[in-house]
Amino acid sequence: MVRGRLLRLKPMVLVPWLLALAFIVACGGGPGTPTPATGGLSPTPNPLTPTAIQTTPGAAGLGIATPVPEASSVPAPASQAKYGGTVPMHAYAAPGIGQPLIEASYSHLQNLSPLYNGLLMYDPETDDTDDLVCDLCTGWEVSEDGQTFTYLLHPDANWSDGTPVTADDVVFTFESIVDPDQFGDLWEGHKTRPHTGLVKPYYESSQAIDDKTVEITLKFPARAWHPTIALQGMKIAPRHIILGQGKMQGLANPQDLVTSGPFRHVNFVSDVSNEYVRNEDYFKEGRPFIDGMVQFIIVDPASIIAAFAAEEVLMTNGNVDNLSNIESRQFQDDHGDRYNVYFQSPAGAYHVMMNAEKSPFNDPRVRRAVILAINRQEIIETFSGGDYLLGLPFPPGTWYGRTLEEAEQVKGYRLVNGEKPRADLIEARRLMEEAGFPFPKGFQTTITLRRTLQYVEVGTAIAKQLETNLGIKSVIRVVDSAEGQAAFLAGDYNYTVQGSGLAYSGPDSAFRTIHIDGGLLGDTWARGQKTTTWAEIQDIFALQAREPDREKRMALIRQASDLMLEDHPLATIFWTTSTFNIHKKIQNWHPNPGLYASSMMHEHIWCDPRC
Repeated sequence: MVRGRLLRLKPMVLVPWLLALAFIVACGGGPGTPTPATGGLSPTPNPLTPTAIQTTPGAAGLGIATPVPEASSVPAPASQAKYGGTVPMHAYAAPGIGQPLIEASYSHLQNLSPLYNGLLMYDPETDDTDDLVCDLCTGWEVSEDGQTFTYLLHPDANWSDGTPVTADDVVFTFESIVDPDQFGDLWEGHKTRPHTGLVKPYYESSQAIDDKTVEITLKFPARAWHPTIALQGMKIAPRHIILGQGKMQGLANPQDLVTSGPFRHVNFVSDVSNEYVRNEDYFKEGRPFIDGMVQFIIVDPASIIAAFAAEEVLMTNGNVDNLSNIESRQFQDDHGDRYNVYFQSPAGAYHVMMNAEKSPFNDPRVRRAVILAINRQEIIETFSGGDYLLGLPFPPGTWYGRTLEEAEQVKGYRLVNGEKPRADLIEARRLMEEAGFPFPKGFQTTITLRRTLQYVEVGTAIAKQLETNLGIKSVIRVVDSAEGQAAFLAGDYNYTVQGSGLAYSGPDSAFRTIHIDGGLLGDTWARGQKTTTWAEIQDIFALQAREPDREKRMALIRQASDLMLEDHPLATIFWTTSTFNIHKKIQNWHPNPGLYASSMMHEHIWCDPRC
């Protein structure tokens, strides 16, 4: 057994330590101000070069080295923290208010993250994007075989009703994610868990040793376990409220929220704003620094830019702001004296998501034809000025994806003399004809597009391409973000354009979010289990997750990628660059290359001068 001890340090002092054994154990700070120490079960090392994932202000794309902010805009260290003030923030979309805590979409998490804690988190106070520290825990122990973790919970962590946060809450959270059916009718229409695909490949079981000690056993020693449970989507839920009282933890009934986090929720105006105040009884002494925040839901890009320019909002509440790269670069040119504009790539991907349970997209020939027929370069140039990456199943330029040069030679992705090759279109039309939809007759269908991000604009462009190249005529159905999410969960769509966030940089992250049974897009929305290559892709994921040899693992990932290019419910268009704005008066904010890894709790930021 490798054991970690609780360190009691002076407030705001970081003391690095390292225990090198079979596994390394990290402890968070003591009951006072959190003082996490380095160490712990090492996450999958960032395999990219320093410029491969750009999170510095001004970095407009993959591999473009740009300077960090000037000294005047570098965040001050925590030792210089100033208390007080209310921060106005921008939220890119209204949350899906009907979903409980552990069935959260990204927009939902932006609103719930300040209210709840996970076991671990990515350290929000460092630029080391692989640094994992305790959130609810104070330390953990790892068995010699690397499969059993024993977590010690903070003794002063309580729910807002005064009930202690216990090991039973942790067990309930993970058990409800991987097997919601065991709780009978509790979840009603919420039995599908988008986060199942993130933890289920590794999670075996858990048990409460005592009120403040929980033991979790994995199926195999998984290096991706801690990077996964440190994500913002892995919040611990109050068992006594959800299971005991049947009250879901979401904004459909904000009066039922029972929370543990740095802030308390005080007001929700649908489609307008969320308001929070400082949790005076927070178990991390001295946190948060600010008195509160108001997150304003603004969807229209022009309105977003105007709100930032007028300083009606001072920062984006997560790593997504609804602005295109082109708009963000212009904003940087216009307002770079006051704002740091961050460009993060690859942040996620946009896909043509086909409902493989509905005709005609239940035919693998139609799905393959769509994969071949999209002109990705045209979309990338139009919507990013060329910054986005070609939408291979795994991001090009990473150690686990194809090289940029290889990506440009793949059928369906390649161009010849700047044009889509006739050979690719001939093959796509042949497949459509075999499926009973000869060109140019094709078929008529509906594309359902959420009114958020660039879904409507990109979806409209894709619909035009598919009509030109395959004869597919699309009726465009535009819906609000939450309505679209509900439609996808219910299978009430034919095809759409939908994005997925890369939780952190690594093949397991891309696999689980997009391609694995139980993942948000892999199963829940895309109904991917009906495709011809689905089962084999699941098997390859399991093999590569266990494979310690880098070369062998890369070969398995390439094999899976080839299967996805042959048949998949998701025809990936591009890997995105996410953009977001942070006013230079916001201190102690550090970027993280993963959308779900970046802290949205805001317990660590303050304003100088005061907000």
